[in-house]
Amino acid sequence: MKLHGPRGVLTLVLAVAVIDEPFRVAVISNTRWGQQPPQAKNYFDIAIHTIAKPFHLISGCRDSVPRHERHRLKALARAADSPPGETLDALTAINAVAARNSRGRVSEGCWVTSQVADGRVRRTATRNVGEHGGSIPQLLHGLDLSDWIKKNFRAAPGKEIRLVQSAGAILGPGDGVALPPPEGDPRKFTLSGSSVTGMLRSPSGQHCASIEIVQLDCDITARRNEEVTIPFAQVRLSGTHPICPDCPRPLFPWPSISLALAIDGAAVPRGWEHTIGYWTETGAHHVEIPRSSRGIRGLAFLGADDELVIATVSDSQFAWGETEDGPTAMLQARVHWRTRLDGTRG
Repeated sequence: MKLHGPRGVLTLVLAVAVIDEPFRVAVISNTRWGQQPPQAKNYFDIAIHTIAKPFHLISGCRDSVPRHERHRLKALARAADSPPGETLDALTAINAVAARNSRGRVSEGCWVTSQVADGRVRRTATRNVGEHGGSIPQLLHGLDLSDWIKKNFRAAPGKEIRLVQSAGAILGPGDGVALPPPEGDPRKFTLSGSSVTGMLRSPSGQHCASIEIVQLDCDITARRNEEVTIPFAQVRLSGTHPICPDCPRPLFPWPSISLALAIDGAAVPRGWEHTIGYWTETGAHHVEIPRSSRGIRGLAFLGADDELVIATVSDSQFAWGETEDGPTAMLQARVHWRTRLDGTRG
């Protein structure tokens, strides 16, 4: 660690959200903001605020924020019903004013974040103003989401992965939107599809294994707003001999294969896609098929305010050795004929 003496100023502001508890904001700082330029103390002050009412905080170069913008920030904290986009727009504008008044100490590019308590639910939204590199850590149960994205997704050549904006909600048991009860008479319909065979390759392009996915024909009987679980597709895997050299688990995005899908014989536009990840490790083949889903509207028996949602039940992971036969497995899916949750028609 490099010591910077009185120039080593550091202020951290941490916001913590927990289901059914007040927000908490912690300010950890060694900075004497009253001195020009700000100087570092030889210790850190820690202040923790429990948010029981609308709260705003200006940390750092407070004199850069004019009185009008301070009142605007205070009013913004009270406007809990404002759409997240409007809140982020206002924070961006306030920071831009502060940047113009700061003599270079505040950048116009910034991260803006809003956190709102909606009953027990905690809603968050963030935006990278200026789309600069780097990110503000976003921890969920100890997992840094932005760091996970950077480690698991492949950047385009010559590019850097940047988190531009995000939104989310933290919910507890029973906090989701209540679904309407099943209604009407049961209806029978059929899902059908095709089969496809593909080759799984190493990063060098070597053919290492093969996969066959067969979309199953399935007769379904359900009422509107009722969910059923069905056998959806069969997967067959086989490996080459000898096995390819070890290659690491690939970064996202993974390749995908497409199959035809139909409801009562009516073709679903774009059919169905399965994403496939393949790698070899310590003499064994590894295949992962992440869960996938899609909504279907305006087809077959679906009315103007209907939607048919199909979602595979879980991620599917397979591993087998060089001397073993490749596995065969059944993918299950949940099928939900429901009223459109967004209230749209057509």
